[in-house]
Amino acid sequence: MESNGKAALKIGITPVDHVIFTELDGTEGVLVDLKTKNYYRLNETAMFIWRGLERHLEVEEIASDLCDRYDIAFDRSTASVERALRAFETYKLVSQADRLPTRESQK
Repeated sequence: MESNGKAALKIGITPVDHVIFTELDGTEGVLVDLKTKNYYRLNETAMFIWRGLERHLEVEEIASDLCDRYDIAFDRSTASVERALRAFETYKLVSQADRLPTRESQK
């Protein structure tokens, strides 16, 4: 929190409203862009990252969760998250949004 008692806004990456996610079998999922009618298959890692975005987690939080889940180094998980985000941004599946920090991001 800022010294004036107001929570600072953060810029975060968030799924856009016109994209829906469906989990297929626990190891892959599908994103459907309702504007373009395109769909995108997500592997297990990309699905994990997408779910983090839906929970409004920051890149570092998603990377940390990825480390815990798959027992990989933080730099490797960060690279995976950033690569997925670039792909999501390329296809206009996410946008940057102002938001209040989550409890998890205030730790």
